Amino acid sequence: MNDISDRQKQLLLAIMQEFMESAEAVGSMEISDRYDFDLSPATIRNEMADLMKMGYLYKTHSSAGRIPTTQAWRFYISEAMDEDQVNVKDESEAREKLFQSRFSAEALLKEAVNEISKYTGYASVAILNDSTFFSGISKLLNFTEYRNIDVLQSILIILENPNILRKVFDKAKGNNNVFLLIGDELGIESLETSALVFKHVKLHRDHDAVISVLGPARMNYSKSVPAVKFIAKNLEESTFSW
Repeated sequence: MNDISDRQKQLLLAIMQEFMESAEAVGSMEISDRYDFDLSPATIRNEMADLMKMGYLYKTHSSAGRIPTTQAWRFYISEAMDEDQVNVKDESEAREKLFQSRFSAEALLKEAVNEISKYTGYASVAILNDSTFFSGISKLLNFTEYRNIDVLQSILIILENPNILRKVFDKAKGNNNVFLLIGDELGIESLETSALVFKHVKLHRDHDAVISVLGPARMNYSKSVPAVKFIAKNLEESTFSW
């Protein structure tokens, strides 16, 4: 990772915060107006240019502003993200629903994707052998990234094909067995503005499955990562003795 100064870190995080909220390219004037950095727009512009050269930002043809790259999201996850504490009530309700479905791997995964999507506000996908389970696909329409019908159609085709999904999940990178693939790391053009947070789980000791959150690259990782963790933990605990 390129050497980045403290001032550049703060500017980058501010740019990412703005982009997470708007999904629009961020300009130096916006940062100058909304954040108390005590820097002129020209200085901010110069720092943004340096961040672009370092690979943290890129510029689209249609805007003078800048957009975070995959490298920037990786920086945010490793340097600035704090995982949210899962609400005790939410976890208790999810645990009970999963326990009630514990005799069937298919029923468990259907319940798992429902709970993940409900908790995160994003789509959730799971695979087991040649079966795919998903929930919350309509929630993708809440995000600018998926309002293009061709992009959405392409994503639906991918979600219905466990072989394609398995190849994506095989690209896993991350720590603690919770993996993240962001933007171009997914290796699929229609998913270049998306991210997957996922975990491999074992059900009934011998069924290998994957559960995941699918959303825009600007998703709330602080919520998505712990959601996948706690659902995976309860899936495995519900089926450990079977």
